[in-house]
Amino acid sequence: MTTGETALDVAGGWQRTSPLAVLFFVGAVVKAVLGNAMQWAATFGSLILLFRQGLPVVVAVGFVVGALIATAATLRYWFFRFRMEDDRVRIREGVFKRRELNVQFDRIQGVNLEQSPVFRLFGLVTVTFDTAGSGSREGRLPAVTPTFAESLRQRVEAVRPLAAAEHDHADAGQQDDALVRLGNTDMIRIGLTNLSVLIGVLAIPFVMQTSDYGQELWKSMFERAAAQVTGLSLLAALGVIVLGLLVAFAALVALAIASAFLRFHGFTLRPQGGVLHTRRGLLTRKEMRVEVRKIQQLTVSQGLRMRWLGRFALRAPSASVVTQQQSVEAVADANLTVPLVDEAGVRQLGEQAFADEGQGLSLLPGADPFTGISPVYIRARLLAVGILPAALATAALLPFINLAAFLAIAWIPLVAAATWQTWRRYGYQYDDHGLSCRTGLLACRVQAFLFRKAQGASVRRSPLQRRKGLATLEVVLASGAVSIPFISFPQACRLRDYILYKAESSRQPWH
Repeated sequence: MTTGETALDVAGGWQRTSPLAVLFFVGAVVKAVLGNAMQWAATFGSLILLFRQGLPVVVAVGFVVGALIATAATLRYWFFRFRMEDDRVRIREGVFKRRELNVQFDRIQGVNLEQSPVFRLFGLVTVTFDTAGSGSREGRLPAVTPTFAESLRQRVEAVRPLAAAEHDHADAGQQDDALVRLGNTDMIRIGLTNLSVLIGVLAIPFVMQTSDYGQELWKSMFERAAAQVTGLSLLAALGVIVLGLLVAFAALVALAIASAFLRFHGFTLRPQGGVLHTRRGLLTRKEMRVEVRKIQQLTVSQGLRMRWLGRFALRAPSASVVTQQQSVEAVADANLTVPLVDEAGVRQLGEQAFADEGQGLSLLPGADPFTGISPVYIRARLLAVGILPAALATAALLPFINLAAFLAIAWIPLVAAATWQTWRRYGYQYDDHGLSCRTGLLACRVQAFLFRKAQGASVRRSPLQRRKGLATLEVVLASGAVSIPFISFPQACRLRDYILYKAESSRQPWH
């Protein structure tokens, strides 16, 4: 089957998608190699060293690598099968290690679409499934037609009457105006606040230093730079150095802005009944739908540069597990993510997510009503992270470097300053329906959720907390955990009991 129009009507039988799905698997193999900034920097450094070996070697290595990627992608396509059933889709994949995904329609939180430039040319899309309990896409069907994708979406919504009714109601009337619409100026702002490209480029020198060829390359570069400024006056030499740094910085900024255009160009977020619908992407277009009732919490963050621009980033994770090791792109794909939004947009999104509940909660980091935690937090963190590590380092280094070992004590004031700033940022507030928690060091983040979404709540105490009558409240959600440390023990117990009461007595679904 190459088109996919009749896939939903075929009973039984394992089927393939279009042969153009090979291109999808090529991209998947490349992304697996360049999965994070360090791997990207290592690859870039290896290319620089490879070019020193001459053009024939570069061509030969490039041919071998390309052949390996094409072979791996072809094999992955050949062993990829899917099968549609009445209440589920089954996917088989894997070359050496075979696996089968059994995705039931009632577990699917969203049927999303991606369309690369090549797929757009041939009228194909990639369908991705979001399911509860998974922090990333659990299943993908690459290179199918939009007709098939829409039929599949209708089949999934048919087993969820509430979502289907809301979707039909939105389609029957006039579509609401977009809550968020990002233009070209916003792409520049996103690029200016993006650190991933800068981190990847700055990691290249450290990667290259691990080999003799890399060290020789850096040595020759510095020698050439020194020869260029030799004979110039001190002021002229400083001018040349400053100009070079400015050019390098401008190149990094341009690269970050280009990345923002590729990922978020044309970003719109539009409410359609009980569904939030987003579209984004310049070359690869991505369409995502998230049911409001499945949103577990709202997370609003603001770094230093976003604060200067008066903007925020917002993420609305659904019932899934999101790890800290995931990249920014993976998080953006797995959850509803708004890369840039102003204060009014944050408030409107809060009203959409919480409806009539939790309207007393503030989502803005600079709001006043947050209640701070006990200053005993500073003492505990300073002892555990500052004083003890500095003392151990001094004792371990003293026999080898004598009095210089006492320089490790400089770690203590650094930790003290960071701990004090973190303590100033820590705060929480709550009303009858939900709670929001503010954290951060340089950047600031607010996590807000409704009590009925809680999967569990507990109170734990360290020896120091017991002596001071304090405790840490931890609330577990289907999207992660929220902790409030060093609050009074009676207050922590009251909040825990009330959260559990609201979660157990609520008749509304948590997902």
